[in-house]
Amino acid sequence: AAVTFGTLLLIVPFHIIAIMLFICGVIIALTRYMSLGVLLMFTFGMGWIILRVSQGAMPWEYTLYAVIAQLLILVRFQGNIKRLLNGTERRMFERAG
Repeated sequence: AAVTFGTLLLIVPFHIIAIMLFICGVIIALTRYMSLGVLLMFTFGMGWIILRVSQGAMPWEYTLYAVIAQLLILVRFQGNIKRLLNGTERRMFERAG
């Protein structure tokens, strides 16, 4: 996720990055699920890219990037998603065990 975020810093305006970080922070503050915050943050960011491409404001290749990056994030977080759905995902500051 860190590499994907780094690439977004290059192609997404700062105010959108700020919104993404705000979304992540709010979700983490409300739920204490880091994985949920990161997943929703990237979903917003990739959705924004696709929207801007559809408006003609960004090159069409960015759609390809957004779709592939989102799929890779979902694959990487597959275990977290299963645990979130099962209610077994650990929350931040929660001890293992």
